[in-house]
Amino acid sequence: VLLRLLLPLRESSPLPPEVVIQSASSGRYVTVAPDGWLAATTFSPTEPTSRFVVRSVGPALLAALTEARSFSPTSRANAEDELWSGGGAGDAPTEASPRSAAPCRWVLLQSRAAGGFVSVRGQHESDEYVVQLAREGSLSYRSLLLLTSAGVWSYAVGGYLNFRVDGATQPWRAHGNDEPRRQLLSLPLSARAFVRRPPPTPTTSELLHAAPRRPAPEFDWGLLLDAARAGACGTTSAVTL
Repeated sequence: VLLRLLLPLRESSPLPPEVVIQSASSGRYVTVAPDGWLAATTFSPTEPTSRFVVRSVGPALLAALTEARSFSPTSRANAEDELWSGGGAGDAPTEASPRSAAPCRWVLLQSRAAGGFVSVRGQHESDEYVVQLAREGSLSYRSLLLLTSAGVWSYAVGGYLNFRVDGATQPWRAHGNDEPRRQLLSLPLSARAFVRRPPPTPTTSELLHAAPRRPAPEFDWGLLLDAARAGACGTTSAVTL
């Protein structure tokens, strides 16, 4: 069972068009802050900033993104083999024999509310290990993610994303819980996440029908008729009417 938790989702598991991501340790959902940084902050899966559109990555886009980073395959012949089972930062958790395993399904997560792609900063970069939206809508290998049945794996860092504790929120980071900071290859409780379809957003009509119905306040129409017969309300106050 534990081995199954560490395996990436396969072709038999269709990618949902939109997801919310929930921290298994706190129950909070990941949201996008005004500064673009991501953290588990809300218990509501209907929060607009908690929704992410799943964009699949085809072979051409994958090659374009991975070739733009410092790690590059030694040759075209073994490029795919190195990406899935070689010694680069993007190696994903697979079965004991990765050469016989199906390729991992890298995806991009795009914020439904803000529009930018989720991006993971690597070691020795500015905002080291921070999970944030890519600046100015840019797209790079830092946005390649793998959705597993128990967590989210980053290609750029080569490890799981982890929820750190900071008061009432859990900032999403790409390092473990111990010092010195390094990529997270195991899956502690703090890194476990449920990636699921969001609940449907109720329409305005559904909200109106679900609202409690209150009887209209009583009104003495006789007072209004008296005022009309007099030709004007005069000094009669609204309270009197």
